[in-house]
Amino acid sequence: MGNPAAGWVRSTRRAFAYATAAACLGTLLTVYLAELSTDKDDGGRLQPRAAPPQPDAKEFPPPKAARPPPAAAAHGMNASAGAAPYMGGGSPAGLAGCSVLKSCAGCLASEPCVWCANTHAGDVRRAAGFCVAAAGAEERACPDVESRACPAVLLHPNGQLPTNFRVIHVGIQKGGPEALVQMHLALLFWGFRTTLDTRRNKQGGQIKSFFRSSYRRELEGAPDLRWFDSYDGWLASGMAEDVFIETETWPCKNDMPYHRGMGRQVQWHLTVWPKKAREACTVAAHTHFIAKEYMAVSVRSVMYPYISPHIHELSDKNDRSPLKKEDLVLYDADSGLTDKDFAQSPTRFRAVMAKGLKPEHLYDLYARAKVCIDLRLPGAERFVYESSLFGCCVVVDDDQNGSDEVDLPIPGRFRVPAGDKAALNDRIQEVLKRHGEVTREFAPLRTFVQSQRVTFLRQVRRYFSDNVHIVTAVPAPSFAQSGSAAPRVGDVVLFVLAHVLSLPFATLDVILCPAAHASLLSHPTVALLRSLTLLASVKFTSLAPTHASCTSAAPASNLGSEASAREILQTYQPPVSAMQYVLAYASVTGFPVDQDLISVLATQAVSANASAVSLGDNDSAVFSLASRWPAVRSCTSWGASCPGTVGTSPMYRRVLQGGPLVGFTHSRTAAGSFPKSFLCQHPVYANASVQRFLPEIARCTFRL
Repeated sequence: MGNPAAGWVRSTRRAFAYATAAACLGTLLTVYLAELSTDKDDGGRLQPRAAPPQPDAKEFPPPKAARPPPAAAAHGMNASAGAAPYMGGGSPAGLAGCSVLKSCAGCLASEPCVWCANTHAGDVRRAAGFCVAAAGAEERACPDVESRACPAVLLHPNGQLPTNFRVIHVGIQKGGPEALVQMHLALLFWGFRTTLDTRRNKQGGQIKSFFRSSYRRELEGAPDLRWFDSYDGWLASGMAEDVFIETETWPCKNDMPYHRGMGRQVQWHLTVWPKKAREACTVAAHTHFIAKEYMAVSVRSVMYPYISPHIHELSDKNDRSPLKKEDLVLYDADSGLTDKDFAQSPTRFRAVMAKGLKPEHLYDLYARAKVCIDLRLPGAERFVYESSLFGCCVVVDDDQNGSDEVDLPIPGRFRVPAGDKAALNDRIQEVLKRHGEVTREFAPLRTFVQSQRVTFLRQVRRYFSDNVHIVTAVPAPSFAQSGSAAPRVGDVVLFVLAHVLSLPFATLDVILCPAAHASLLSHPTVALLRSLTLLASVKFTSLAPTHASCTSAAPASNLGSEASAREILQTYQPPVSAMQYVLAYASVTGFPVDQDLISVLATQAVSANASAVSLGDNDSAVFSLASRWPAVRSCTSWGASCPGTVGTSPMYRRVLQGGPLVGFTHSRTAAGSFPKSFLCQHPVYANASVQRFLPEIARCTFRL
């Protein structure tokens, strides 16, 4: 079956391009895109954009007699979760000292140590990480290392964040429902509060027998299904701390913004589903292509589901020797092909359409086929990934998801031009003639598929750990004109964009005077971001017209000043959304944001058991436990009176020196703000859709 959305996608892209071109007049500042040659992978390291995550060890299936590395066994992996954090600083006594550190926070506070977060050698329902020496054999053997910062779920004193992650369940045996089961299990693995909610079974109880069998160990001790009368009834039951997780096939309730105290919706896009109004729903993505090209959201919102464990077990038992293969070509039923499309020369072969087959018959064909073909991929097609595990050489086209080198790390010539049957047949004949040689070129794809579970667990941990509420104030009656000291509208636009791309799950409140508020909401780029569903987690709050910062009598020294912004923030009341942490900024031009930097602040707050942590007097930021927000308001100088600072901590230095903030050094310019070009150099801007409208933002903002 073909993809009905393909034509719609092309027309939407044309309309998008026209709207972008008309958004603002001026010369394109393409110089800002010169540094955008890298992506930041889910592991926090900078890699070439085309390179997929490559863990050091195969993850599926877990060995029957899995054992932790020697250092982990020596100090007990499971003991680390509840151990008191290491409160010291500097380096432990020698590299062997890393093993005595029982928490992620304590581990990263010591320079030669890194945290191995996930080995699957312990309890499958809870992560049980341990501290190892950096750059040693144990780090190389660990598939999931945190080397710069600890995501919040690894830090919380009682092991759980307060948010309730409610995953919808549909009792049918298909890829989408299974992906949602995997999401629930990943949240459970890390210790998030999570439930699986359904409208199918009125008695609650267990999930479908296929999932119970496939995920038997992971489901041990998991909460039973919860039943709700309808989808609307499910959403209506929401509380402030609830997050409703669903796929794109469910409707987005645009009357449920995060700040109304009814919970928030996260729509996890598994395919190129026709776009609908989703302004109030936070959008995550199943694949790199869907995030980067189709939905135009942050590449940090990608969360890969994985192939069912029993298929990995079957493929491990399969002999991938070329001698066991036949001259057999297997093609997916929705590829649009028929047997007549194949040229039986010079080598003849048997072509089989994968349609209406029992699972065991399909897996047998995977094991015998030399070539497996799927075209016009709307998402991460299971046919492609499953067949690769059995040693089948995959051929796709360059349409939609097939075009993405991160999602499909295959030799380029096996990504044929869409509609080019001659190129398709050339690749078939090449594999039939040289299967033994060609199959080795598909090792990166098999490694990618084998590592998807550990990749998915890491992505879930990092994405949902960004459970932070950010607030900034713009104390100016209106935005600046030429020569004025007040902030410009583009400063706020770029500030908002940086947050939704760097921290796609975080929420943001921007407080403005009425005239500035109206000007911002009418800005063309704000309308564009809203149409891209990038503002679901953003709220623009208007001050009263009589506020001292908003009247015409406001002194010129107050325009955009940090002191005036602090006064506004000291009376701020966080929304009912009950985020775990609050990060307050005094100036939209005064401080950059980064995922690892947020984690460093959270680490410091939790480790010191402090109500507030500041980066220092000159950095204009305060990080606080949300439940203790009044303590932040009492910090008169935002640094000197707050309980602790992180400006000199080892983790803070790692974040600044380790690469996440490209081109950024911890110093101010003569004008008192960070270089505005820094955000344009940030690796998160490798998002291709953002690149299309970033020059428009730059020229409207900086007037260079």
